[in-house]
Amino acid sequence: MLNIGRTLTAGHAVATAALKSDNDATNRLAAANDAREAVQTQEARLNRLTLLTVALAEILQEMGVSEEKIVAKMQEIDLRDGVKDGKVGAEIVTCDNCGQKYRASHRQCMYCGISNANPPVISPLLR
Repeated sequence: MLNIGRTLTAGHAVATAALKSDNDATNRLAAANDAREAVQTQEARLNRLTLLTVALAEILQEMGVSEEKIVAKMQEIDLRDGVKDGKVGAEIVTCDNCGQKYRASHRQCMYCGISNANPPVISPLLR
């Protein structure tokens, strides 16, 4: 009788471990699917922004805007956050009320609470 109890206990442990393994595999598969969807979303956004960039570059060329002027504007935009790093960073503004610096994307100063008089406008084309 003692051996039957051990066999049942061992069988239960094996079944429990198998069930846990199946649950872990299901969770990993769901996480992989979520990651795949996130990558696809980012790829679609990147493709749209690339298309927009090419269209704007061609329009600017047709209008006679020089490459040097475009590069100068890129550098100006890059430096808006105070760091030349080849990235569009958060634009920094100084609060008219308290003088503290904060990101322009905030609706109000995070130090004194005064509303941001000039919040940035983001074109729907860039979303």
